[in-house]
Amino acid sequence: MSKQSTVSRALKIFETINDRGIGLDSMDLLKNLLFIKAKPEVFDELRDAWQSFVDLLYDHKEKPL
Repeated sequence: MSKQSTVSRALKIFETINDRGIGLDSMDLLKNLLFIKAKPEVFDELRDAWQSFVDLLYDHKEKPL
């Protein structure tokens, strides 16, 4: 399975879960939007930047959104 199809499948699963009413917070929705809009060639960079952002929030005892 190619990297792009793996990413597409993961995003589709996320959308399916969201459509079924399973509780997702604002951070989940923002992350999904960013990753859907990202070009495949920047996906790894976005993933790393997202993780750094979330880690920074938690390091400062802040609650995401």
